Amino acid sequence: MNETEAKQNMERKCPQCGNPLPSGVLEGLCPACLFKQGATADTALPTEVPPFNPPPIEEVARLFPQLEILAFIGKGGMGAVYKARQPNLDRVVALKILPPQTAGGPSFVERFNREARALAKLSHPNIVAVHEFGQVNGLPFFIMEFVDGLNLRQLEQAGKLSPREALQIVPQICEALQFAHDEGIVHRDIKPENILVDKKGRVKIADFGIAKILGGEPDVSITETQGAIGTPHYMAPEQMEKPASVDHRADIFSLGVVFYEMLTGELPLGKFAPPSSRKVEVDVRLDEVVLHALEKDPARRYQHVSQVKTDVDTIASTSPAPPPPPGPELAREILARDYVLAISNCLRRGWALLRGDFWPIVGISALFTVLLAAAHSSGAAFSSGSGNTVLAGSALGVLISGPLLGGLCLFFLKKIRGETATVETAFSGFSNRFLQLFLASFVPTVLTMLGFICLILPGIYLAVAWMFTLPLVIDKGMDFWPAMELSRKTVSKHWWKFFGYALILLLLNVVGLVCCLVGFFIAAPFTKASLMYAYQDIFGSVGQTAPQPSVGLGPSGTAILPGAPPKQPGSNPGPMKTVLTALTVVLGIIFIVVLALLIQFHHRAQDRATRRADAQEVRLSQLLSPGARNAVLRDSEKVSKDILTERLTTASMINDIELRDKSIAAVASDAAKAGEVDLVKQSLEKMSFPARNQTAQASAIELANQGLRKQALEIATAIEDRELRDKTLAALAQ
Repeated sequence: MNETEAKQNMERKCPQCGNPLPSGVLEGLCPACLFKQGATADTALPTEVPPFNPPPIEEVARLFPQLEILAFIGKGGMGAVYKARQPNLDRVVALKILPPQTAGGPSFVERFNREARALAKLSHPNIVAVHEFGQVNGLPFFIMEFVDGLNLRQLEQAGKLSPREALQIVPQICEALQFAHDEGIVHRDIKPENILVDKKGRVKIADFGIAKILGGEPDVSITETQGAIGTPHYMAPEQMEKPASVDHRADIFSLGVVFYEMLTGELPLGKFAPPSSRKVEVDVRLDEVVLHALEKDPARRYQHVSQVKTDVDTIASTSPAPPPPPGPELAREILARDYVLAISNCLRRGWALLRGDFWPIVGISALFTVLLAAAHSSGAAFSSGSGNTVLAGSALGVLISGPLLGGLCLFFLKKIRGETATVETAFSGFSNRFLQLFLASFVPTVLTMLGFICLILPGIYLAVAWMFTLPLVIDKGMDFWPAMELSRKTVSKHWWKFFGYALILLLLNVVGLVCCLVGFFIAAPFTKASLMYAYQDIFGSVGQTAPQPSVGLGPSGTAILPGAPPKQPGSNPGPMKTVLTALTVVLGIIFIVVLALLIQFHHRAQDRATRRADAQEVRLSQLLSPGARNAVLRDSEKVSKDILTERLTTASMINDIELRDKSIAAVASDAAKAGEVDLVKQSLEKMSFPARNQTAQASAIELANQGLRKQALEIATAIEDRELRDKTLAALAQ
């Protein structure tokens, strides 16, 4: 460096703070001032432009007598916006007033009129239309279409933007930008505040070309202002380094920043990772689209915004390839280390979780308990029907148990990890790995039952060893068989401690069940939360910490952390797994078929017994007189007296009065049919007043039909209701 150049560098100072400038700084500003400029989210105007104070509504109404000024909407670096009404057209419009300081200079009027005419020609459904423009008392203004809705910034702050909404919004932005670029107009200030969404979900881009009007253009013969105009966090690198050479590709970079922010809720500043590594819901294929739009060099970016739209539409219309299941590395990492099962700590944390979020957890657990009970007992509800109906009910319970319990495990795990857990999370087992969850429930259940049938001890061992199968499938994405093996090998390290833990959880559920059934709805979520804490301690942290990936150069010289490498698919499980799986499925099918045959055989045996009894009664009616026939029938039914006595004792213990009366009435009816007068009297003594009279009438009539007229009169005479007693005696007299 020669003496002249050194002297020039020493004399260079920052125009804002006055501090000496180091060599090679950007746009003549020191790093501190550049940082301050980047900290603002508003549009940055040239430093010589003073702050703009929008005129009050009264002054605006005086300047624009043809409008009814309704409200002040807001202001930004590019002017102020008012809501107004055009009475002659009976429509609501938006009035935008530009800062009067920008109207100085001999070339502004020519530039303003030329750019405003070009903007007025932009007629597109996704661009805010310009109805009128001009100047009033030195104030440049636009009368534009009024959009009744919110901008993207407001939607982000309200939490109403998800990756799915982003895939619907970005293509509309691309269509608007491509239309403007084809007309030779560059926006220069794409940011969430300038992207509006009306109440029908239509996207509208505002402030097209305003940045060029305020900041000038490369044509030196027309423009004297050559400052960098835009919002620092959203500006392309060339907008700050070479503002005179900005073209339509600067809008593509700004769109990439907006897209990244919509997907992650963050700006791509400093060391930033691809969108999919920030949020699980983001399709990994969008990483390439966003990073391609954020290239520092315009030549390496998308060259047309329509290319962005094509790629986004392709991703939105096709489903991503399912990730491969975790490989054996996960199992090796877990099995290579030991763990400590702190039972008291898990129970304490499970109770704290339940108390901290009591009603949502208890409500979800109660709902799942009712659903499982209904599914498993639906066959019993139709036990009077055919055997096929019973089998359908049982099959429904077997089918939904795995997805229901797997989703419930994920619900508790998200609560434990402080993540958002909703009802959709609890039912995610029906949309996420349904088949694997079904097999993870069905196969261990069948094998455990076979272990109990053969010898009790193998069944106990397997029931404890496979307790983590479902959470491994739903949480780690493992297939059912590797999950069963990993759970068995992990639990087997401290099987006796897990056995004691399982007994404690079982005892807590039994105690809750004994407490009038209500306690079970508290004990069940408590034990489930405790078990999931044990799972989190053993399996939860595995795979979450990874070595820091290499840093790559990104837009504006920032560094990009690449996402996690794709997981390697599991190794070939070999023929043994296939044979065991097929054997388990075959045994399960055989078990269901045998159960169905037994149920059908039972019903057929009942039908045959009923038919034999009916045939015997028909033969007796043909051979004997009515009195003799009844005596024979009573003799054949005397063996049922003990059963009726036991039923009466059980029914008398029911707490609910109405249900107790119904049960005792059924016993009295059967006793009357069997001619057991003493049992009829005992039943009537245990019933309440209204039900006793009705049952006495029915029993008296039934005893009379059995030929026991004297005993029937005795029962009828004891009826306390006079009108009912008279009717009964009249019926017996006939």
